[in-house]
Amino acid sequence: MMEDDQSIPHETRIYYSRSKAIGNMLMLICLMAVGMYLVFFTGRFGSYRHTDTTTYFMGAFCVLFPLLVLFGDYKRFTNKTPQIILDNKGIQINMVSNKFLSFSTANPQFYKWEEIGNEYVDEIREGRSNVLKLTFITPTGDVAYAITALDINQDDLNYLLEVYRKRSGKKFYYHE
Repeated sequence: MMEDDQSIPHETRIYYSRSKAIGNMLMLICLMAVGMYLVFFTGRFGSYRHTDTTTYFMGAFCVLFPLLVLFGDYKRFTNKTPQIILDNKGIQINMVSNKFLSFSTANPQFYKWEEIGNEYVDEIREGRSNVLKLTFITPTGDVAYAITALDINQDDLNYLLEVYRKRSGKKFYYHE
């Protein structure tokens, strides 16, 4: 049986990671620079004279697609709302679940500890990449939220889930 960790506050708020958003935005800006080079400068300098329209379309894609993703990253960068709030009563989720480039605001979902079970953070393979997801079971079904963009890692969130579950006095509840 684990002891209550007094260094953990009565409420923990987890936000979008600003440093991850900045890193993503810098990579996207570099990709946009490559796209702009392909559109505006390819074939104009040196001995390489490539006028194929494929180059222009590739350049346009390298500008437009990152621009769309950049907008989403900027929105996460400026979002000051906590995405997950953990306390002795339960978990409040403010994120939109499983949406790529979702620009809508989420309705906060609060789950009491007695209503949920089997809560953990796991690395789940999606296509070619791995995504960290907070998953748990509710009476209405399984719930999974991607937490890769948040400012917490897998081990720390799993530990917090364990601490707050214990503090709530509610035993582990598992739904079949």
